[in-house]
Amino acid sequence: MRVKHYSKDDLQKAMDEGDCGLMLKIITAENVRKCPHFIFDPDHYKQDGTCLCFDKDHQEKLKTAAAIRHNKYKQVAVRQKGARP
Repeated sequence: MRVKHYSKDDLQKAMDEGDCGLMLKIITAENVRKCPHFIFDPDHYKQDGTCLCFDKDHQEKLKTAAAIRHNKYKQVAVRQKGARP
């Protein structure tokens, strides 16, 4: 499989012209270092570069997702032979 690499300028030009179906979001190392959890997901950052760690709505989503994962792993452990509930 061949991968074509584009420069940042090429991507920005394509976005400005509106002839591409992608959204370019650039996060800087400085922004990632400011995040208390060092999250690399571009969707975790607002347009101004601040992270969503201190956003109350986003915190609720993270807590809910963590609880779901915890319950899922707990159910898997119970199904495994010799695991304690």
